[in-house]
Amino acid sequence: MSLRKIEFRKIKKIVGVTAIDATADTIAVNGQDITFFNVSGNIWINPLATAVADATAIKLIATEEISLCVKGNLSIISDGSAGTYQYIIWDI
Repeated sequence: MSLRKIEFRKIKKIVGVTAIDATADTIAVNGQDITFFNVSGNIWINPLATAVADATAIKLIATEEISLCVKGNLSIISDGSAGTYQYIIWDI
């Protein structure tokens, strides 16, 4: 029986639970991979433009997450539903 070596990705940056309001914020990702976790509330994200809480952005509800590579900034916004989030930027 042979054991396979398991390799995990290295973490570059962690941001713990942070509140967000109904004003768009940006996360500088700059071509790296990010895993974004919606802890509570409703949060919309847009990797291409400023996030708006409508159909032009990806809506995440509480406990949902998404992993993606973002060329520049990830724009995020909440609808005032007490949104909180956290994220990991992965080392390439």
